[in-house]
Amino acid sequence: MPAKRPLKVPAAVWRVASTFLNPENLIAVWEHLNKDDRVLEFFRSIHPSKALSPIARIEAQLDAIEGLLASGLQIVPSTSLVNEWQRSLSTLRLALPLVKTAKGKSKREKIKDLQSRVAKLQDDIYAHLLASNTPE
Repeated sequence: MPAKRPLKVPAAVWRVASTFLNPENLIAVWEHLNKDDRVLEFFRSIHPSKALSPIARIEAQLDAIEGLLASGLQIVPSTSLVNEWQRSLSTLRLALPLVKTAKGKSKREKIKDLQSRVAKLQDDIYAHLLASNTPE
């Protein structure tokens, strides 16, 4: 038998509130709304990169560089150049935990430094890709 409702709450309000306050009902409603992660994907699509912290953005940039280097880069004539980029990438990845644990002004300075180093690596790879792909 349902719980007794307070006297001053209309029956319809009490019924809706008691239905949605039941944890099993809340889970069922969430599962219905979030079929195939639609709700979560919607919220991710609203703020794709602005929602990322500076460190998460750096990690995403490093992932993109790593994916590019893993794909082979047959256009680049020098394997030593690719090896150099991979060493730089590894060094930047190793620096991330140090940046994450830093505090205050030191952390901001390290993030700026890491952002500039990642940008330099991206620019270097980009310039070489375009230079090796342009017809002479």
